[in-house]
Amino acid sequence: MSKPRFRSLALTLLVTVAVLPASAAAQGPASVDAAEARQAIGLAEAALSTRTETFASSQANLARDLTMLLRDVAIAAPSLSGDLAERADELLRRPTDKRDRDYFGKEAGPSPVCDSQFCVHWTAKGRNAPSLKDSSGDNVPDYVEQVLAAAVQSFLVENTNLGWEPAPSDGKLGGGGEVDIYITSLEQGLFGFAATDPKQKGPTRHSYLVLDDDYKGFKASAPPIELMQATLAHEYNHVLQFGYDTFQDIWMFEASATWMEESVFPEIDDWINFVDSFAALPVAPLISPDKMYGTSIFYHWLSARYGPGVIENAWDVSRSIKKKPRSIGAFDTAIAAAGGSSLAEEFAAFAPASTEWTAAGSVFPNADKLPDVDRAKLRSGKAFKTFLDPLAYQPLTVRSSDVKEVVEVGAKVRAGVAASVAIVARVGPEDGGTLTTETIPLPKGGKASTQFAVPAGTTRLTVVAINQDDRFGRTRNSYGGGPFTVTLKKIVP
Repeated sequence: MSKPRFRSLALTLLVTVAVLPASAAAQGPASVDAAEARQAIGLAEAALSTRTETFASSQANLARDLTMLLRDVAIAAPSLSGDLAERADELLRRPTDKRDRDYFGKEAGPSPVCDSQFCVHWTAKGRNAPSLKDSSGDNVPDYVEQVLAAAVQSFLVENTNLGWEPAPSDGKLGGGGEVDIYITSLEQGLFGFAATDPKQKGPTRHSYLVLDDDYKGFKASAPPIELMQATLAHEYNHVLQFGYDTFQDIWMFEASATWMEESVFPEIDDWINFVDSFAALPVAPLISPDKMYGTSIFYHWLSARYGPGVIENAWDVSRSIKKKPRSIGAFDTAIAAAGGSSLAEEFAAFAPASTEWTAAGSVFPNADKLPDVDRAKLRSGKAFKTFLDPLAYQPLTVRSSDVKEVVEVGAKVRAGVAASVAIVARVGPEDGGTLTTETIPLPKGGKASTQFAVPAGTTRLTVVAINQDDRFGRTRNSYGGGPFTVTLKKIVP
């Protein structure tokens, strides 16, 4: 299993959970203050002028990509003045604008090439020019035609098949109302980005996207053409998201877009490279930006259970949601409309299933390629104590010497915290084994225990501590977070 690569400023780095308080930091801003705007502008400028891997390694505490940084810049821009306003405006302008930070030069003679939904722009000047190879004799580089074909496929799947609303028209900013795609030479490691055009207010905004000119030299596991295709599907989904709700939470932006990659180009499977970040941090909140690309695996779970329309519906209702974080309210509404209960209940069911990706009946795509979720150990007679934020979980592997015919599992959670403990017994091999799962519900916290009859032939026994509370406060000790204790007792007949 390869390590995650960087997409845009995809800092899916494995940070210590201590820096992840259940706070408003996990929510998309309805507004961005001057200090936040200055930071976002500085980071976006650095990302566009610095080798991205080097930039990322120095900013490990910011699990943000360039698209989201530019989103924050766009939200803040109307309230800025002076130098900050000028810098924000420069960042948001298109590569064809001489005032843009990344002006790519005069467009090539045949540029843009368009269909009814997209226009692809490129230059023939210098380092920003794509390969000039032209197999068809129409003066259009093959790479440009490949980009347009990938865009057509993205529209077919995302809009036609999955029913996402068309992107808002930008009028004549790119020459017509189509979605504009600009090809230019990006810093190595910067795969692409989407940005809303400046001078807009409100949640619904038109935007454009930028792709690298060849995707060569990137430290990634896929060929250049596949990197372009996956990036286009991902960033085009951001363009559609901006048409629904520019103010939505960061994790919902990125997890949705990464999930969409598999839908548009199922043969590429590049999204799997990001699940490492999720698997390494089950104890971080589901909505944490620090694993947002890998959280696409939870979207695959929802899609398998309720159909892919549940993701689009969450975006469709987004602007009407008052609950915070708004992404939770959006999914509560969409899941209920699909016949389920809530995001919290889905999370409680997903957590134990994620401990055995490849079990018989698994709903996870490419399950055999997914990394094992990070685990701690649970020993008989020794209490396991931890702190779990809302929408976080801790898998605990029971050592083989403690797996008897019957075990007693107990849990203690702070009063008022909605939680549960799942016991998962796998019989047979990792790939295709059968599961027996029992859950200890703790809907209002407190104490509970159960005796579990371990099936004969169990090859792995896992206990999963689950905080399914969805209330987020300003500190780790407020609302739905709290200490969690799990105990195991062997019962020998």
